[in-house]
Parts: sequence; C-alpha cells; structure tokens
Amino acid sequence: MAICEKLAAESPQDEHLGGTTNNLGALLAATGRYQEAEQAFRKALELQAKVAARSPDRAYYHRQELAGTYHNLGLVLVATGRNQEAEQALRQSIAIREKLVAEVPAEPSNHAVVGGARVYEGPLPNNVPGRHFHHSALANTLHKLAELLRRRGELAEAQQLLEQAIDHQQAAFEFHPTSPNYRRFLLNQYAAVMHALTRSDATAQPDHENSATFPDVWEEYYRAAGSLAGCGSSAETGDDLYALERKALAQAPTARAKKLLIDALKRTRRTPDDPLRMNNLAWLLATHPEPELRDPPRAVELAKKAVDLAPNEGTNWNTLGVAQYRAGDWNDAIEALQKSEELSPDRYFSFNAFFLGLAHWQLDEKDEARKWYDQAVQWMEKNQPQDEDLKRFRAEAEELLGVKEATANNE
Repeated sequence: MAICEKLAAESPQDEHLGGTTNNLGALLAATGRYQEAEQAFRKALELQAKVAARSPDRAYYHRQELAGTYHNLGLVLVATGRNQEAEQALRQSIAIREKLVAEVPAEPSNHAVVGGARVYEGPLPNNVPGRHFHHSALANTLHKLAELLRRRGELAEAQQLLEQAIDHQQAAFEFHPTSPNYRRFLLNQYAAVMHALTRSDATAQPDHENSATFPDVWEEYYRAAGSLAGCGSSAETGDDLYALERKALAQAPTARAKKLLIDALKRTRRTPDDPLRMNNLAWLLATHPEPELRDPPRAVELAKKAVDLAPNEGTNWNTLGVAQYRAGDWNDAIEALQKSEELSPDRYFSFNAFFLGLAHWQLDEKDEARKWYDQAVQWMEKNQPQDEDLKRFRAEAEELLGVKEATANNE
C-alpha cells in the first residue's frame, strides 16, 4: 500500500494507477490479507473516481474498472463477515454493470460512442471488451450477491438474482457460443440455482417420495449440481458428456430440479466446428436416452452440415437418417440410412436397419419394416449384442412393431 500511496503522490495524473491498486488488492485478498486488501480496494475506488471526473471522454474504461473494484471489495467484506457493507458494494457494482450492458455496443467499433461520449479511437485495444463481457461480469456479481442473500435466508430475492444471472450469462454465451468459459459459467449459474432450491424446496414440500427425507434430497441436489457443472468442462464430443448428462438427470431429486437441468443442458450445447464433432453432437441430440434432452430439428441441422463437410463418411449419413426419423421425415430418413449402408456396408448395419424398420413402419410398409427389424436383430446378436444404444433401438422397434406382443400371442 505504501508503494501505491507514493505513486499516487508522484503521478496523480496516471489513469492506470487505480487499476494497479485494484490488482494489488486482489493479490492481497488471495493470500488472506483481507484488511490490507480492503484498504487497497478503497484506495483504488478513490483513484478511479478522480480519473473518471478528469476524463469523461474515457468514461467507459473507468466505469468498467469501478465495477470490478466494487465487486472485489464486496467479496473481501463478505470474507470478513461484514455482510451489510458487502451487499452495498456488490449492488454498486451491479448498478454500474447494468448500465454498461445497456450502453456498450455488442462489439465496439473503432469510434464507439457510449453515453454521448466518444470512448476510444484507433485500433481496438485488448482491454476493450464488447457487451458480452459485461453480461458475463454482471452475471458473476449477481451470483455473488445472491449467495450472500441466500446465506441470510432471503431466498426469494436470491433466486430472482440467480435467474437474472442466467439470463446475462446466456446472452454472453450466445454471442460467443464457442467459448468454453462462457458455457462453463452458464452451467455454474444453473448449478447455483440448484443450490438455492435446496432451501426453498425444504419449506415448499419438495416433489419427492418422502419430504421427511429432505436432508438426503439436499445432498442429492448438490450431487446433481456437481454433475451439471461437470458437463460444462467436458467437450461435446463423446461418451463423457453423454454419461454426465444422464448422471445429472438421474440425480435430480425433484420435478423442479429435473426441469432446471433439462433447460440448462439444452441451452448450453454449442455448435462444434468440425464434422466429427458435429456428427457426435447430432447423434447425442437425436438419440439421448432421456427424450426430454433430444432436439431432432437441431440434430438434423448439424448432421446435414457434417454430411456436407464429409459426404463419404457412412457414420454421418447414419446420424442424419436417425435424426430425420426423430424429426418425422420418414422418406428422407430411409434415403440417408440406405446411403450410410452403401458407403459403409455391414459396418453400422443394425444402427441403420433398426431405423429403416421404424421408418418403413411409420409409412405403413409393415412387411418391409419387419424384414429390416429381423435383419437388425441377427446382425446385433452376432456382432454387438451388448451395445447399449442398440439395445434401446431394439426395444423401441419391438414396441412400435408390436414384436413382443405378437410373440406372446403366438405362444
């Protein structure tokens, strides 16, 4: 702090000194030196306010810095048990960030104008983020204030703030859907709502077999939220995400929790940038064991892109055919599945044949449907009898074709 005081005295016009002092406070806070950190943050606020008054043409920078410093001060005050002061600091940060979200362009141009003042000129500096950054920063501060209120038992406002945080983080994610950080942050916001539900459901008789076992439900919420957050750090390219999503849903102890998880998982799937990942995500969206997590139209869209980029890959055509079947495009599904078999004969036979049987049945071509079903069963039992996907597809085909019922009647 002595160094910052000296620099402030020697270079009172240095507009970066407030940011430097804020960074020092963050370092002190990270090492548990909260009293010194608080002093640094308060000094930073003083310096930033002076600079903002001197340089109204650069108000954007200074408001951004002020919001961050108020946020950091709020966290230090929480850590030292001064919750009332912490709430005030966090609310000041929120007020500034809400204005930034409303005023800052989605992607600043070289001559952006904010609040009637020119913000900057020339090439974009690295430290000038667009609106998506402020959406994400605001979501973070809303989240921190919600945690503070939740611990004080103010559950209604806490949940409202968490829902606002989801909206802002969603806005950031939609602007940069390829950002793994924004996706992870969004899932973490949903996980925070899950945590809030643990207490609000305690008094609202949770939709559970036995509300008297709420302590167990409370633990299940945290496990489900942990699985949900795990989805955010797993790439959408294979079985890991698939398993995490199933685990999260299986652990959701109430109807409200399951609905929240479904919403989170659907809203945070991003579009990959290569045909293999497009195909894998399309397959997940078309065949997820939980029907609520399927999205056939998007699966078709992604599968078509994968086919366009890699038209000679039989697996891409198989995924497209399955997705088209889920979307109700029976004829297109048959064409795509036959193309898959043509490109990769006998490699994915049952993955094609079960859905060929299903599609023909939907077109009232019963004999053709049964022929494909019988062939699919034979290939599966010979080659991949334990494949979990094929087991599900076989059960689906048996139910639609009435195979088990017909077998029982013949007996």
